[in-house]
Amino acid sequence: METITINLSGHYLITPGTRKFYKIFGFVFLSISAFSLVFTIVENEFNVASFTIISHLIIGLYFLIIGFRLFENKFDEYIKINDRQIIYKPCFYKKPKIVKVEDIREITIAPLAINFKFDHDDLRIKLRWVSYKTVRKIKEVIRTIASSKQIKVTA
Repeated sequence: METITINLSGHYLITPGTRKFYKIFGFVFLSISAFSLVFTIVENEFNVASFTIISHLIIGLYFLIIGFRLFENKFDEYIKINDRQIIYKPCFYKKPKIVKVEDIREITIAPLAINFKFDHDDLRIKLRWVSYKTVRKIKEVIRTIASSKQIKVTA
C-alpha cells in the first residue's frame, strides 16, 4: 500500500487570492507604518504613537509571512498512513509520533477523532481542521488496514 498524506492544519485552506490580499495588505501596512516611524523620528516625538507604529510594522510583517508562505513547512500538521506505520504530527512544536501497525491492539473511531490502544499507551488523533470528505477517507483507510491486520475496530 502506498503512503497517504493528509494535512490537518488550517493554513492549507487559504486560497491564492487570499494570499495575494495578505501580500498587498502587508505591504500597505509596512509602508504606512514605516513612513509614520520616519516622521516620528524626524519630529523627535517618541511616545505611545511610536509603540503603535512599531506594532503595526510587526503586523505588516505577519501578513507578509502568511502571504509569501514563509516557514509554512515547519508548521505542518499531518497524518501519513500506510500498511506498516502511521505518522501523526499533531502541532507545529511537537515531533511526529510514529505508530507501528503491529503494536495496535484496538482502534476506536469517533466522529472527529481516532483512538489507538496499545499494550501500555493510548494515542488520540484529532481531526479538527479537516473536511468531512477527508475524515471519511482517513476512516476508510484505517478500517481497511485494521481488517487486513486483524485489529478490532469499534465505532
